[in-house]
Amino acid sequence: LILPVVLLAAPLDAWGYGVLLCLYLCMLFGYLDDTSAMPWGELKKGTIDLLVALATAFCLSKGREVTFWLPVYKDAIVVPLALYLPLATAVLWFTTNATNCSDGIDGLAGTLTLFSLFAMGALLYGVIGYRPIADYLLIPHHPDGARWAILTSTVAGGLAGYLWYNAEPSRVLMGDAGSRLLGLLVGVAALAAGNPFLIIVVSPVVLVNGGTGLLKLLLLRLLKRIGFDTTPPGAATPEQAAGQHVLVKMLHSVRFPLHDHCRRNMHWSNAQVLMRFALIQSFLTPLLFVLLVKIR
Repeated sequence: LILPVVLLAAPLDAWGYGVLLCLYLCMLFGYLDDTSAMPWGELKKGTIDLLVALATAFCLSKGREVTFWLPVYKDAIVVPLALYLPLATAVLWFTTNATNCSDGIDGLAGTLTLFSLFAMGALLYGVIGYRPIADYLLIPHHPDGARWAILTSTVAGGLAGYLWYNAEPSRVLMGDAGSRLLGLLVGVAALAAGNPFLIIVVSPVVLVNGGTGLLKLLLLRLLKRIGFDTTPPGAATPEQAAGQHVLVKMLHSVRFPLHDHCRRNMHWSNAQVLMRFALIQSFLTPLLFVLLVKIR
């Protein structure tokens, strides 16, 4: 339902409609995975996410070099297309999967992403798209900032409606169809603002919660390839568990995503996880925003 509203409300150009198509494809592939009789494998899903992220990055660049502004550096940087595409693709792929990993408790991924989208909408409209404020903060002005703000805020409004009527206990599961779309959109908004580090500012809890799970999986795969025994504690014999490397034991001692660790190991309820994670992000975002924008 969000997509037709975006078509009516957001004044996008051809490249913007290309990004919108990529958002839809990301949602569609997530839905197909959810409804598949045999769940898609990691390689298939990762490859599809990579291709969608690459297409999105190309549409955002409009096929030319892109201007970035970075923390602790006041001058704008012109990034050639050949460098922008792999960097932007990596950012979009990571935000898509980190947000997807955070979708495990009713309202968690949606609430945290809602904060992110409203923050990005305000930044795109009031700073990036408004020349006097952008000049004052030494940030490159993007005339299309307001367009991206309308897109971001429209989706945020639809998400807020979903959360209002779908509060715990959830009746309609978001699934990969929703979480992947939201993750990709947060990455799109940060890149449209010209600073990929904004991901850390507007989605710190999502990145830590879901991103650390991806990091743990990568580390365990690397350790197993090297020759370490990475058998999970539940499947290992006492002798195997005693002989495992200390790093493997440390990785297995913490559940990922972190909301699972808080819920099962620390015995937080779903409501406690949601409220505490939301509070942490609501405190971190303004603090990190000041550090990112003013210390330059």
